[in-house]
Amino acid sequence: KYLNKLRINQAVSMLSSGYYSMAEIAEMCGFTDQKYFNKIFKEETGKTPSQYRGEYEYDVNSDLST
Repeated sequence: KYLNKLRINQAVSMLSSGYYSMAEIAEMCGFTDQKYFNKIFKEETGKTPSQYRGEYEYDVNSDLST
């Protein structure tokens, strides 16, 4: 449980960068299966990785327009 929390924190940083694909992030964070990564990410954050990335990109873009 603790290790997954660390991995998800790392994934959040990587998702925020927008540089890596979901599969690359899952692998670099130590998940061997992207479906399992998605499941654990949602359990820890309440959002899927795609939802998190979409909301982060929206926040960054709305900040730029002001």
